[in-house]
Amino acid sequence: MAWNILLNIQRANVILMGAVLTCLIVAEVIFRYFLQLPQLWVEEIILYAVLWFYLLGAALATHDRSHIVGGVIHLFFKPRIMDRFRLGTDFVSFALSCLFTYWSYDVFLWNLDKDSRTQQLLLPDAYAYLALFVGFAFISLYFLAVFINGARETFRPAAKTVIAEGR
Repeated sequence: MAWNILLNIQRANVILMGAVLTCLIVAEVIFRYFLQLPQLWVEEIILYAVLWFYLLGAALATHDRSHIVGGVIHLFFKPRIMDRFRLGTDFVSFALSCLFTYWSYDVFLWNLDKDSRTQQLLLPDAYAYLALFVGFAFISLYFLAVFINGARETFRPAAKTVIAEGR
């Protein structure tokens, strides 16, 4: 239940950010090229929105396992070996995403401490780095779920076949 609520909130935020980005980019094109009035503050908001859009979208793609995969290794190995290989790659992906989550949290805290701000709107840069932390935290959570599900499938006992004797 809570898992579905979290996914729906993420999906709504990705849709909202996509709509906001579209509107802001169209507005900037109109201001800059038709009215000859470039609005630099719009570019600052676009940067924040695009970071949240990309990272929440990446987290959703991780959950849905819809990242682009190009591999031919499955042509050379049996399905059982491929399951173990896939489990190993899921673990490495989880471990690396945890590392990136830790680093992004560290960068976020560093930015909070430095209190750097954007030039036009004076927005704290830490909000942009918060997108990295939140995005990688979700990615780590979803890779953990993928790893656990993969381990269950890989090490599930094979179903025994009962042969009827026809009596």
